[in-house]
Amino acid sequence: MRKERPNITEAPAKRLAPQTGWLTAAAVKFKPGQQPFKPRALFARARMRVGGEALLGRLKWLVAFAQADRKRIRAHLTAGGEPILAYEIAYLTGSSPYKVTARAAISAADILLAGMRSLSQSGRWDVQLPPGVVCMLESDPAKDNRGVWLTRLHASYVASDPGAALIVLAVEVLQAEGARLRVCASRGCDRLFVRLGRKLFCSELCSDREQVRRWRKRNPEVYKHSKMRKYVKGRVGIPP
Repeated sequence: MRKERPNITEAPAKRLAPQTGWLTAAAVKFKPGQQPFKPRALFARARMRVGGEALLGRLKWLVAFAQADRKRIRAHLTAGGEPILAYEIAYLTGSSPYKVTARAAISAADILLAGMRSLSQSGRWDVQLPPGVVCMLESDPAKDNRGVWLTRLHASYVASDPGAALIVLAVEVLQAEGARLRVCASRGCDRLFVRLGRKLFCSELCSDREQVRRWRKRNPEVYKHSKMRKYVKGRVGIPP
């Protein structure tokens, strides 16, 4: 019996999938004589990282990309090997990874961060579409509830530049899932995150820190006594 041939597009992705994303990993560099990743495997890896075709996964990627360290973005797009970030942007925008430059990516990240903050704080983002963006109106015939054919117009935006295409993608994704965009409720943290359920904080660290702060506010005497005991223990060596 002939064995079924594995999917060559998805198989490398499982083998190359990292434990952490490019935001926390070092730039990919290859040693002399080391074989770089094949483009098909890199695109499969990029597809997994950006969440595939799911709009929610793409929104999470856009929020993380907009708040990423600019030096890290530049390092990944100017690395000596195959930059994974370039393939992620190319997969999302339908462009070539070799057209993705550090300057365009950082500029797009700045625009996205300013727009998302404005949207989460004031509920409005005046999007200035970059040059080269083309709006296409196409007829979209469909039936209504009564079965009557209606001819509607569907608008789609096309951009050849990867940086401009990211802005267009963000507009489409935010129209569908932008209501989940929130600012972390922890004091001293203003990071954006995608809210799921009743989540109020961007991370477990902020959640724990806020719970500790509220407990100290509710129990000032207990906290003061505990702090004094720790001070005496450290200075005199007396057990608590």
